[in-house]
Amino acid sequence: MTHTNSWCLMPLINSFSTKDIKRPSVFAMWDVVIMVLIIGALFLISSAASDMLVQYELGDPIVIDLSPERLPYYALRTILRMFIALFLSLLCAFVVGGIAAKNTLAEKIILPAIDVMQSIPVIGFLEVSFLWIIAAFKGSFLGPELVSIFAVFVSQVWNLILCYYQSLKAVPRELDEVMRIYHLTPWQRFFRLEVPHAAPALIWNAMLSLSAGWFFVVAGEALTIANHDVALPGIGSYIAVATAQGDFQAVYYAIGCLFAVIMLYDQLLFRPLNYWLLSRENPGSGKANWVYRLVTGSRVWGGIKRLLSWLTQGRQGQKKFKYYRKKPQWLGAALGYGVLLWASYAVLQVLLDMGSVLTWGEVETALMLGAYTAFRVFVLVLLCCIVWVPVGIYLGMHEKASNIFQPVIQFLAAFPPNMLYPLVGSLVIAKGYNPNIWLSPLIVLGTQWYILFNVISGVKALPHDLLMMAKSLHLSQFQLCKKVILPGILPSLLTGVITAAGGAWNTSIIAEMAEWNGEVVYADGLGAFIMEASRNAQPDMVCLGVAVMCLYVLLINRVVWLPLYRMIDRRYGGR
Repeated sequence: MTHTNSWCLMPLINSFSTKDIKRPSVFAMWDVVIMVLIIGALFLISSAASDMLVQYELGDPIVIDLSPERLPYYALRTILRMFIALFLSLLCAFVVGGIAAKNTLAEKIILPAIDVMQSIPVIGFLEVSFLWIIAAFKGSFLGPELVSIFAVFVSQVWNLILCYYQSLKAVPRELDEVMRIYHLTPWQRFFRLEVPHAAPALIWNAMLSLSAGWFFVVAGEALTIANHDVALPGIGSYIAVATAQGDFQAVYYAIGCLFAVIMLYDQLLFRPLNYWLLSRENPGSGKANWVYRLVTGSRVWGGIKRLLSWLTQGRQGQKKFKYYRKKPQWLGAALGYGVLLWASYAVLQVLLDMGSVLTWGEVETALMLGAYTAFRVFVLVLLCCIVWVPVGIYLGMHEKASNIFQPVIQFLAAFPPNMLYPLVGSLVIAKGYNPNIWLSPLIVLGTQWYILFNVISGVKALPHDLLMMAKSLHLSQFQLCKKVILPGILPSLLTGVITAAGGAWNTSIIAEMAEWNGEVVYADGLGAFIMEASRNAQPDMVCLGVAVMCLYVLLINRVVWLPLYRMIDRRYGGR
């Protein structure tokens, strides 16, 4: 989505339109309400943050109380971890994505590295980093807290880096020339052009990343790694204890609490941001969100904007990018190749260590289970395409229907599907159903939304002139979809399919296992192989499973997705 007037915008924090809001002439009651809410939020955050710094030794028991009165406190601890991870992910996206978009050499190193890193399951990162993080903060509860935050971070960051990188690559050339003419500093360019231009994509992807983060924070708050139990006060550990005890009532309490939390931050954060995006594209359209009207009509918000504007304004640059032109090229090349050699050495060392303790039979088993999971992911993603592509086309073509159903879909996409796993697992175990069949749909419950959202955005990005021409030719609905819409949305659809498939591989680690009241069943697949090895404290098997999963994901990306993407780009990309 391109905003042709991005160059003349004030920083992102100053770009909220308030023309339709009647400002109070004096300090109004709503200003008092906002101040009370801000102070209350700061108090709750500081209270929860202080509990992260208590004394703790690995192995100390943590009692999780299943009474519903404790759920608000657990929800606060989980939300704090979620938004710390999201803040770090956005910060990393701005730095790494910006470097990749502006430096050709860095682009050649960063993009393949992200391709590898996002194929590594979250549990693979935790197996490597868990003991290091705990040892670095020995005697403090901050160590286990950082483990959980790190699990959320690695589930969110790759999507946001690629999103910001692609947004910067899509900045119109004329806007870049205006930045050069006005000699804006990199700091001013960041706030006046890059962030406003990337804001729509970042907001949408932040919602999807939060959904992925919910999935792994719920799993990461009660996780067994390297024969150690990680149990943190939060919704995830609450539902893990309820699952282990077979307490249906506590599970329902947790699901209800999570619905309330998602509704709360949807109303307080994403609804105002979505209305702001809508008002940027079509001023005066739609009804302003109540939070948006409350905040933008407040003099408190005006004072905060002026303060932040002063902090982000910076000085006008006299010479632009002189430093970057004079920087020796060999320095960046040496650094990039040094990192690549170090990573290659580390991978080789791990493979040699694994080779000394693993047998070929174990490798063959992992490869076979990987083929089972690959087939399961392929079938489920195909079924999701059959279901959601028509729905996405309909919602993209009918604005009224989209306005009605899109908030509902966003809410459902934000709900972590692993909260429903205990209910499905209890049914599979109690009825003796085949886990290979009944656990399979759990893999795509959370990742299917990538397909739907990308189809909707692809339809809305179709040129209006093209649709008017098709209408003037009196094409039938079938011909319109076949000749115009499907070819036009294929790049977006493929992006959604790739993202959904990658997320399904990661989800398989948790979805191919069901636990209820002390009983555990596994489906035949690589995800179950990794989870079982982790629960049994077999780090060599975990490394083998992660390596095989990375091999499958990279092989599929290079053999299937990349050639298909290039073919679609050549045929429909206008080249």
